[in-house]
Amino acid sequence: LLKPTLVQARLKFANDHLDDPEEEWEKVMWSNKTKIELFGLNSTRPVWRKKKDDGKTCKIVSISKRQGFSISKLAVIDQFLLFLCRLRQGFPEQDLAVRFDVSQSTVSRVCVTWANYLHFMLGSLPIWPSRETVNELMPPCFQSTFPLTRVILDCTEIHVQRPSSKVLNSEIYSHYKGDTTFKGLVGISPSGLVTFVSDLYTGSISDKEITRESGILSLLEEGDEVMADKGFLIKDLLDEINVSLVTPPFLGPSGHFSQEEVRKTQAIARLRFHVECAIRRIKQYHIFDRVLPMTQVGSVNQLWTVCALLTNFQGPLF
Repeated sequence: LLKPTLVQARLKFANDHLDDPEEEWEKVMWSNKTKIELFGLNSTRPVWRKKKDDGKTCKIVSISKRQGFSISKLAVIDQFLLFLCRLRQGFPEQDLAVRFDVSQSTVSRVCVTWANYLHFMLGSLPIWPSRETVNELMPPCFQSTFPLTRVILDCTEIHVQRPSSKVLNSEIYSHYKGDTTFKGLVGISPSGLVTFVSDLYTGSISDKEITRESGILSLLEEGDEVMADKGFLIKDLLDEINVSLVTPPFLGPSGHFSQEEVRKTQAIARLRFHVECAIRRIKQYHIFDRVLPMTQVGSVNQLWTVCALLTNFQGPLF
């Protein structure tokens, strides 16, 4: 299992010390532990000596110990707090390293670990409600206007670092934002709970394509209504599964809306505002305030999903 160079090094050590007297070996401190250097210099070993020590006896202290916390000393609740500070306040890793007195690499590992853990735990919760549950929790404002509404959909985007590859840059470039972004689909129930969160896609994807690829269509049932902005050109996708689309009406050839169309537009706008509030709640996790570096792309889906699902623990949306 050892590399040839390590075998030769061990053989050389044995030959060099083959004739050492027994007194010399009594001064050697043996250990079966492997040191993984996280803090400090790899060439140093902290030791404790008794007063007036003759230098022949010493005791090794824990090699992972340092001033303040180490990853082994950072309690689970403190790791969770560190992760929430990263999400909610958007504190940089360097800042959290100082606050919790750990290395920046430790902060990064803690955040990735908790993102994966919460993504698994929260993602296993059944957040998509049944038709009966939606009807039971239906607010009066929906009952009197669009009582068959199952979900309200909207897309949102987060800014990501511009990649050096021109091909990749063209894929994640959003003409709507005029920048490189990742795009996600969010759905809420009429009662205001987040009931659907898609993975993040490249910014160039259309609302129609992200609806098709996200898996939301497989959750809908015949007779449901989906409320969305007029930019969601998904009527043909919903017609295939006998689901209705509720959007503000388009301006007709007459050049103006009828009174009925005006009332419908205002009613839908008042109700669609709730999904915009839900997305605003997600964006209040300030980790997305800054441009997302490419180094965090590997965990961005976990972070995005966790932030979205945590908003359901904040109480009623309205």
